[in-house]
Amino acid sequence: MDACPYVPVGRGFLGGREGYCALSAAPLCAPGDAAASEAYVAGDAVVWSVAGSVRQCYKLAGVGGHRAGEGSVAWCCLGGAWALCVLAGRGLHVLRQTSESSYVPLPHEFCRLHVTPFGLVLQRTEVQAAAPSLLDALGFGTRLAEAPSAAPSSGTAALSLLFSLRDPLAVVKPMAVACEGCSLADCRKSYLMDNSLELIWCCSELPIAVVFDHAHAQHLIVHVLLQPPQSVDLATPLVTDADTIAEIFIGPVTAPLFRDSNRSPRACRVLLATTYDNSPLVCWLRDSPGDLVGVKVDLAGNIAQQVFTIACCMSAVSLDMELLNFGQRKFILALTNSRKMQLFLENMPVSQYETPKDVTEVRDPVAGQFSLYASPSEHSLYRCTLRDMPQASLVKQCLSALAQCLTHNESITVLAAFCRTLRRGATGAGDPEWSTLQSLLCSACDSCGCGGGSESASGFGGSSAWEELLNSDYHLHMRRAPEMARLWQPSTRFAPLVSHWHEEECTAILKKHLPAIVEALHLLLQDLQLNTLCASSALLLARLLSCLASHLKWDSYVDYCWRYFPDACPRAAGGAGDRLPPDVFIWLRGRASQQRCTAMFPSLLPPLCWLTRKVTACYAQLSTPSWAERVVTTMVREGLGRAQLDELPLGVAFPLRAALLACRGNPPSDWSSTAYTLIGRNDLASLAQGGTARRVTTTKRSPSMAVPAEEADQASYSNDLVTSLIFSRDLRLKEVRRLLQSSARVVVDFSKVVASAQDPHAAQQAHMVVLAQRTLSLSVGRGMFELSECRPLATDPLRMPPLTLDCRTHDGHAAVLETQTVPGWAVTMLWPNFHNGAAAGLRLATSE
Repeated sequence: MDACPYVPVGRGFLGGREGYCALSAAPLCAPGDAAASEAYVAGDAVVWSVAGSVRQCYKLAGVGGHRAGEGSVAWCCLGGAWALCVLAGRGLHVLRQTSESSYVPLPHEFCRLHVTPFGLVLQRTEVQAAAPSLLDALGFGTRLAEAPSAAPSSGTAALSLLFSLRDPLAVVKPMAVACEGCSLADCRKSYLMDNSLELIWCCSELPIAVVFDHAHAQHLIVHVLLQPPQSVDLATPLVTDADTIAEIFIGPVTAPLFRDSNRSPRACRVLLATTYDNSPLVCWLRDSPGDLVGVKVDLAGNIAQQVFTIACCMSAVSLDMELLNFGQRKFILALTNSRKMQLFLENMPVSQYETPKDVTEVRDPVAGQFSLYASPSEHSLYRCTLRDMPQASLVKQCLSALAQCLTHNESITVLAAFCRTLRRGATGAGDPEWSTLQSLLCSACDSCGCGGGSESASGFGGSSAWEELLNSDYHLHMRRAPEMARLWQPSTRFAPLVSHWHEEECTAILKKHLPAIVEALHLLLQDLQLNTLCASSALLLARLLSCLASHLKWDSYVDYCWRYFPDACPRAAGGAGDRLPPDVFIWLRGRASQQRCTAMFPSLLPPLCWLTRKVTACYAQLSTPSWAERVVTTMVREGLGRAQLDELPLGVAFPLRAALLACRGNPPSDWSSTAYTLIGRNDLASLAQGGTARRVTTTKRSPSMAVPAEEADQASYSNDLVTSLIFSRDLRLKEVRRLLQSSARVVVDFSKVVASAQDPHAAQQAHMVVLAQRTLSLSVGRGMFELSECRPLATDPLRMPPLTLDCRTHDGHAAVLETQTVPGWAVTMLWPNFHNGAAAGLRLATSE
């Protein structure tokens, strides 16, 4: 485990070309293919990359002297599809993933883009113009104005500073401001006229906006509302032009969701984070005090309240990360005045990081990556990413089990102590993450023999992973590269910090909840025992669990670990004890022997112990009538397939396989295609899909016999699970497959053959006879190579690959072998045809 807290994935030198924009991820296509997208915009060039690779490059026309910078590029859903929108003066470029680009002319000069769930909001460049103050009674002065009843559309639109666009083919319409107690139809002609009320932030996830009131120096959180065009009465005498009807509204600003209690400077940045319970958290950064204010928003209750303030903050971004059993959350990554970064979940610090001394700003979060901008004199940036903490699957599951026994604050405290101890240098042999977790849990015990030893006093020991990385050939090669020379200077070394979190607090929390932690880890051990591929992880966890149970004097838990892992765990000194732990194997044995049990086996909350829940749900149907059919339907509902059955112990999987075999002969007619495939009835699965869908097979090798004759010997063999593991570093199987093909024409070069021949045609035919003899012998090798390769349906015809004896030249011309001129050719083809048919028959696998 590398001690580096975050990884620099690249460094760029701006060289005076400002305008770098790395934008947030957006589902640009189907959800299954959605990937993190970012755009680099400089001048009139736009580079769109997906998952680190360039996808499209655009050249913007009509940009002129306008530079695309922060706030002028955004992802937005326009017309039902996600697109990259680039604002360039009085035009908007809409770039889609299909390489299609469109240019939308704008009626005014715009300086900034905002994204809402309903479309784009364009902020017009402020102009000096007299404005009527018709809403003085509301206390806004000249901030809001209502257009005259018979004013033309061009004059009315000129009053507004905000315009909306919902579709590239639609008309740009002014954005109205709703008033308290009035309907949207009555407020559709009230516009923002100057920057005394300034819209500074919107987002595509939530229908809210942050507005700054310059008159009172306060931040407001208001709704973003949508008025469908068809709900507006166009016959109203006050409306003369449909283009002036607003569709997107802000407000009401007189009754916002949140208002600052005190006067404060305008926020320089606004970001969206989440709380423990995944509630939206709107945060804004203020320059003068240098603090980050967090406001929790409850859209259901139409309320918002300030929950925290982070002081001494220079810059901050929001990162999408997954933390233990909290799921996907938006974390806050803040850069402090001391040039250190802190990761927060709400107001709880999770981890702390050292940064290069010349870093002044953190920006551009995309899919866990972010940019560290150096001082203006350096003209450089670092593209970094945070490593997952932890990375080991077993450690992650154990910490998630601990989190289910603790409160949110206690879980963050334990995780923070784990990260700090890990970066300071874990001791003990083996995985450093597991050694750190062991020492952390054993610190709650007064005397425990499973601890990972004392921690190293120095941050980087001689045997640490960091020193190994520094001494590696890869690091030495990277240091020699001129463009990476400054990145690896000692001043930019990403070293761990000595955190302010106290180990005593973490130890006290673990001591308080140690009985619940032991029970949770025991249930996790039960789940690992059901997977034969997790035997090594179960051994490590059993050793730790025996140590903790011994400290609690729970002899029954110690005895359980000794019975299943006698070589790794000691035997209990006091016998089995009275507190019997839950045993999943005893519970399954009782169900298999038709013993009725009303209580289900206990398990942890999802996503932990998923295998225990699936297996116990299937075993619960063994004592019911028509048990075999119920077991199969439960397996389909729980997603327990043949691959999971292979990972179960043989004794546990035997009743489930018996249920599949019992239903195979006469299954019900109302099952789904997935159930038929599970029991091995692919013929019925094809009928259940309507006969037009592709047939699903349960063979290990993908090709079926229902392929064209000319492609019968070209089916893919390299997708086999076992062979891909054996030959994972080369393409030898694909090469053997290509050499054994008899249906493809052989490519030959007759130039050398006919160069010295008196009869070129006869020389070509003689050379083709030699090649034909080699082709005729390929069926023997193909029969051995494709032995038991597929298991076709009973209705599929047995196709034999043809023996193609014709050739093809390099320029694409065909050369036909004249077999009638070869003496005894009919006799020559007898054995090759027999071998070809035998090879086709050897492909058929026997039934299970």
